[in-house]
Amino acid sequence: FAGGEVDIDHVQEAITGADYKDAGNDRQPLWHRDTTVPMSDGEVLAILGHELGHSAMHHVELKVADLSVSSFVGFALWGWMATSPLVSSAFAFAESSIHCGVFAFDHIAGPPLEGIFNFIGNTIARHHEYQADAYSAKISKAYATNLQSSLANLAVSSNEDPDTPFFWEMLHNSHPSVAKRWAAVEEVKRQVYGNTSVLIQDAALRRGQGLAAAGNRLRKQ
Repeated sequence: FAGGEVDIDHVQEAITGADYKDAGNDRQPLWHRDTTVPMSDGEVLAILGHELGHSAMHHVELKVADLSVSSFVGFALWGWMATSPLVSSAFAFAESSIHCGVFAFDHIAGPPLEGIFNFIGNTIARHHEYQADAYSAKISKAYATNLQSSLANLAVSSNEDPDTPFFWEMLHNSHPSVAKRWAAVEEVKRQVYGNTSVLIQDAALRRGQGLAAAGNRLRKQ
């Protein structure tokens, strides 16, 4: 900061990773240069089929039940620690202390408990995504193909890694990677509609190669 003046371009570039001198006349950050492509009517219908699958298989109700259980366990443990003489005595308090129990829960017991529930919740959520994809794919072969196309379109338009490492997905993501969902839909197509034609197989191969190339570019960045 020469002369006490702030270089706004430098600060914005440091925060966003975008070169504002090369960002165009509107000086908006360029997260990536790929042009987004709108979904086709068939892709929109396939996505709607996916969302209707969540409703048909009562995934929302199951999520509410999961949140209810995790909230009950969390508040029960929080209440016990806030009033427990055992917890207070572990911190050299002569008698039970709400402040001590709350502190112990927030910084000792709470974080690992939250991590466990997040891990379980994300695992269930990924399973639900596969089920909803299968629900849409089983409506018709066109729905299945359009669902695959919409997944690829979404990955490219959002600059998403199409093949997230399994350990990262397992620990952090509530949705499977595009590559895994594509393969799962392809398996549904094989089971329900039989072997795909040579043309469809070639298109799937080309799309898979494109997704792999996009993933490699993202990793190099």
